[in-house]
Amino acid sequence: MSRQTEVAQLPSLMGFSHKTRQNVRVTPDSLFGDSRWDFNSLESNPAKKDCANVIRWNGKFCDERFDAPQFASLNIATRECVYATMKEKTYTPTTIINGFNQLKAFLRWVADHGYDRLSDIPETVLQKYVIEVNRSGLHPVTRTNKLDALGRLWRYRDEMTDSISVDVLRGRSGFKVSGATRDEIKQNKYKFIPDEVARDLIRKAVALIRNEGASIVKLNAEREAATLKVRMQGKSNSTVERARAKVLADSEYSVKELSQKVRLLLSSCYTVLAFFTGLRISEMLSFKQGRIERNEKAGENWIYGRHYKIKKEAKKWMAPDICFEAHELAKQLTTPQRESLDWEISLREQALKAPDSGIDVKTERKRIAELKELRNDLFLVWTSGRSNQKKCCFSPEVSGAKVIGDTYLKELVRELKVFGPDGSEWSLHSHQFRRTFARFMAANMMNLRYLKEHFGHKSLDMTAWYDQDDIELTEMVLEYLHEFKKEKITAMLSGKPLAGAGAKHIEDERDVFFAGLTNQKAKDVFVEELADDVVLRSTGHSWCLGNVDNGDCAGTVCCMFDPSNVNECESAVVTDGYLPIWQEIERTNVEAMNEPSLGRFKKEAIERLLNETIRPIIARLKSDPASEMRGAS
Repeated sequence: MSRQTEVAQLPSLMGFSHKTRQNVRVTPDSLFGDSRWDFNSLESNPAKKDCANVIRWNGKFCDERFDAPQFASLNIATRECVYATMKEKTYTPTTIINGFNQLKAFLRWVADHGYDRLSDIPETVLQKYVIEVNRSGLHPVTRTNKLDALGRLWRYRDEMTDSISVDVLRGRSGFKVSGATRDEIKQNKYKFIPDEVARDLIRKAVALIRNEGASIVKLNAEREAATLKVRMQGKSNSTVERARAKVLADSEYSVKELSQKVRLLLSSCYTVLAFFTGLRISEMLSFKQGRIERNEKAGENWIYGRHYKIKKEAKKWMAPDICFEAHELAKQLTTPQRESLDWEISLREQALKAPDSGIDVKTERKRIAELKELRNDLFLVWTSGRSNQKKCCFSPEVSGAKVIGDTYLKELVRELKVFGPDGSEWSLHSHQFRRTFARFMAANMMNLRYLKEHFGHKSLDMTAWYDQDDIELTEMVLEYLHEFKKEKITAMLSGKPLAGAGAKHIEDERDVFFAGLTNQKAKDVFVEELADDVVLRSTGHSWCLGNVDNGDCAGTVCCMFDPSNVNECESAVVTDGYLPIWQEIERTNVEAMNEPSLGRFKKEAIERLLNETIRPIIARLKSDPASEMRGAS
């Protein structure tokens, strides 16, 4: 029996006495009447196993008021609603926790309005809550989830000792009542990072890694070595802090400043890895230290982790060189955490061997196994309660990278001074990296030189990077690729000057078909159809419309390495966006021709290239098509 199946086979509570239901098991580790329900044993993804997979029914349930007998009915009713949800269908711990959080938000609102029983709430008050949710400006998905929580209170009313007395949603879903549209729901809450913002963020993160990484690693290692030494001697917290400060006495950092710098560097490593791999957060957090390999011969780097979306199995992902640097720095930055975990593991193992220790052997062995797994994580951080650790205290002081999230990233953006298009501090979220990577890949899939340099020559074929286990990412890439193609095709058909042997075909298409379309919708349909059919890739100085399936070289033989071929290949088209590139080609060839050591024949060859190819293309790109048409008439 699977762990998730256990949740789905919960018995009904109806007919049970209060005392009996208190002892009904809701998870392998929790009873109905416990002050907390622990879902960690039901979580298959180790990256998500932490305190967030717990529902607390004490003061943290909503706020301190809910410990009072006055709110006992709300507390019990919510337990019953969550239990009924779990009983009806198999849900992941994340879904259960999220559903509880939406109920919790409603209960806080209820208490603020002076109600301590759900059945006492009038319909008008429930309608007021619906109106406030819909006017809140929250994302459509969040609005939908909040309203669905009301729907569950009504749906499971027969499973609850107290519930709302009216179906305020009138049998409709939260989605229908929210007024959201399907397009709004489909929109990713965390959109891609704009190009300029992404470039600024990555440039600064890489600079921080390369310029300060080594010195911070050394200083941090010295500080943490001194810390661990004093703690192992059983000294007080004040002695520990003095030892840490002493190490930094001659440095430019205080204890607090160094800790911040370590966080910034670790966040920079996370940012680089997430940006250049496009992995889900769970996959990012599955990375283990030492699990990256560099194939010098092939010029490839492979990062090893786990894929959780479908198969939950080991996987590897290709990554550029900077990811190797980020991985190594992250490993070095978190070495002190591993050493602390090793010490804690040793203490726990010694305690197990001690006679009459009174320790729960099964629980302790489970914790040791968890710590041994945790110590291999790439991203490790100190918990917030670290400063309160006592000698031989078994409360964990190291946690995994689940906290390398929005709080860390916001700090990174603030310190690196990364601003959005409107000039305000960019609101960075972990989810943005994946969509940004998809857009980045789509843009560079059109760039043959980039693909060759980034992933190796095999990736000149767009299917070389394709991941059958990550259809979601593939769809995002193809979506952006389609949009980029439409933009470029529209520009080609707009009447701007074109050059290259393939230009005439495009000009004929726009003169015969596109120019005659006066309706914008018809033009959009025309471009859409072309985008579906046309292969479009950049060689760095031109667009290649060659199709490998049709026997074309697709830019990999001719134009990519020799720009002079653009006047010979029927698949080559040069747009005005490449004008600066051709001006640079002209400049470098003029410099080469003026080199005194260059022989006469080579000079003559360069002069022919300049006069027959380069300069005519530049002149063509600078021309005014409108004036040409006037002259022709």
